[in-house]
Amino acid sequence: MQNQFFFKLILSVLGILCFSSFGLSQNYFKAAVDSDKYFNQKIDRFSNQDVLIVDSSLEPLETGEETGEIAMSRLDECGNEVWSQAHVFDEGYLEFADFKISENDEIFVFGSYYKGLQERIFLAKFDGTTGANLNFILLNTGTVDHFSYSIDIQDGQILIYGLVFDFNTAKLGFVAAFNENLTYLFGKQFSPFESTGNAIIAADNSFLGWSGEYIVKLDTNGDLVWAKEIEISADIFLVGGPFEVAGGYIFESNRNEQSFFFKINNQGDLLWKSDQFKANGYGVALSSLMDGNIICTYNYPMGNISELCQMKLSPDGNLFDQRSMLFDHTFNTGTLYQSLDENNNLTIAGNSNPISLGAVDAKDFLFQLSLDPLDENCWAWEYFEETFINNVNLNLSPYTIDIEEMNMTLESSTTLDIASLTLPINELCGEPVGSTLMQRDTLLPCDENWEVTLPGIDFEWVDNYPGNQRVFTDPGTYSARKMSCTNPVTVEYTFSKSNCGCQVYIPNVFSPNFDGVNDYLEFFSDCIVDKVEMNIFDRWGEKVFQSTGSDQFWDGTFKQKDMPIGVYVVLVKYEFTDLDGSVQQRFVTQDVTVVR
Repeated sequence: MQNQFFFKLILSVLGILCFSSFGLSQNYFKAAVDSDKYFNQKIDRFSNQDVLIVDSSLEPLETGEETGEIAMSRLDECGNEVWSQAHVFDEGYLEFADFKISENDEIFVFGSYYKGLQERIFLAKFDGTTGANLNFILLNTGTVDHFSYSIDIQDGQILIYGLVFDFNTAKLGFVAAFNENLTYLFGKQFSPFESTGNAIIAADNSFLGWSGEYIVKLDTNGDLVWAKEIEISADIFLVGGPFEVAGGYIFESNRNEQSFFFKINNQGDLLWKSDQFKANGYGVALSSLMDGNIICTYNYPMGNISELCQMKLSPDGNLFDQRSMLFDHTFNTGTLYQSLDENNNLTIAGNSNPISLGAVDAKDFLFQLSLDPLDENCWAWEYFEETFINNVNLNLSPYTIDIEEMNMTLESSTTLDIASLTLPINELCGEPVGSTLMQRDTLLPCDENWEVTLPGIDFEWVDNYPGNQRVFTDPGTYSARKMSCTNPVTVEYTFSKSNCGCQVYIPNVFSPNFDGVNDYLEFFSDCIVDKVEMNIFDRWGEKVFQSTGSDQFWDGTFKQKDMPIGVYVVLVKYEFTDLDGSVQQRFVTQDVTVVR
């Protein structure tokens, strides 16, 4: 399937433009080649700051195929692929709506399923480390039509939010809750409701959502807390939010390509509204900064193209630090999504404007930049001031909401097939770079250690050893890397010691069947061993035996039960006195097979 997912583009390690500042800064700009489809790729971040992009293709709707997929790419801190996978469902079309990553780095994806006139909601769970699909469920809402809006997760509870309706019925909103095993907890449906919206799980674990001109807050059981109607001009629409901040929630409204923010408190009362600013109405991407301000990324409309712009929003609703990007590429972007990492790097996913008429060369893109001051040589920011007095008469008033239990049933549970991802990309900023490998090795007498110092303060040990200097006592290979994306360097230190004349031996097979032959796993040495510790692990890493004396042997049991035949790992640490009188410490590890 061609042109189905922009970030299928992350299929090979690509060069990126990257700059150094305090911490790790990595800037890049990537775009799909010949992208002529409308996508809605969204992004979220893993605990190690890797980025995940998820989307689905609209092509089956255009071709009539009844095969749908969920496409995912995990990117490292420099925008290079960790893995990319497409998960395919051959029995119908899957339309991705939204996803979230849980605290333990599991991925939860929500969307709609179509097959002919049959429509369902799907919820899928994936392993964040490998991308493997762990579960995929189809849910029947009992209605003929629906729209999937958003998903959120907090404290082990998952919220999905959307619209359902039937023939000759009004539109109904729904909220459904699940646990992380995708077990249905409860669901509520309510009206009035409109055809656009979004919802979050708030810090107090309540649910807050909007649709059209309606804002609803439900408690942790899905019961009504309050409902407010936004009394506003007919041609002004909510396009963004809720975005939770200290003391309440921020929303965005737009009218005739002029947007403004407003904030409500936890009771739904209006606190402030900002000035207006020019934006294309697809919603501003927001991220909270450490100083309490909010960084806002948005599209500034300019006829058939747009400019990528940023500004800051203060806690009391002031707009400042407006700037537009000067870049040798043209945009006409629709939806924007962004995520801010711990190193002050902002990752932005831009999606094509479906009603774009102009010829642009950066329809779908992934852009990462540091918020710290930098001297860029690929793009630049031009500061400007353009806000307008907000004369919109905005009021929020209570309204009557009809709410009832929702009938949502599990129709099927399975796992998805995996397909490859192929879509070329262009690096819009910078040339591809390769990684430099530096190797250092030494052979020392058995009674000496090796002290090394890393080449610079911008290097760090791969195994997270702290400090720039290190003393190696045990032979092996130790790696460090330079935290750079334009000039990545890996240094490998290989440390060897000469043989001190103490040979050890562990059998690689033994048969604990008590026939008098090879019934115990023993440790042999041709020298006097002062101390020895033997540890044995099964294939899953569980320790099944430990001894701290040379006269203790494994009989193939664990907790007085025979262990199954198979391969186990033996780790022996021992200490002996060398011929020169020095005490030496060594270890040996190997596989051992149990047969009976």
